[in-house]
Amino acid sequence: MIKEKRQHQRSSFEGKIFVERVSSDAMGSSSADIVVCKTVDISSTGIRAGIDRELPMGAILQVGIELAGEDHTLYLVGEVRWCIPSADDDEFWLVGFNLLDAQDSDIEAWQKHLADIDD
Repeated sequence: MIKEKRQHQRSSFEGKIFVERVSSDAMGSSSADIVVCKTVDISSTGIRAGIDRELPMGAILQVGIELAGEDHTLYLVGEVRWCIPSADDDEFWLVGFNLLDAQDSDIEAWQKHLADIDD
């Protein structure tokens, strides 16, 4: 079991996230490997999600999030902090992302959205 180390309150969230495991190259000769996940809960600096494969701890990945009521996807950068097999399904994994304040990410829009939810 993962020890609670959360600094920010988590909220339940029903939505989809897209994790780009491998980027396409600049010449377009290789395609991106994008995995669709189910979001379990969220905070201003983290996401817990369900995914159909193990992700390497410490990996820095682009994460796209579809928010209800938004007409575009938010793009964030997340570090895989942990990834464990689900207790309910041995072909399903739970993953924890620490969201980073990366250049060209939508972290400010993400945090504003969460602040609006809490109000």
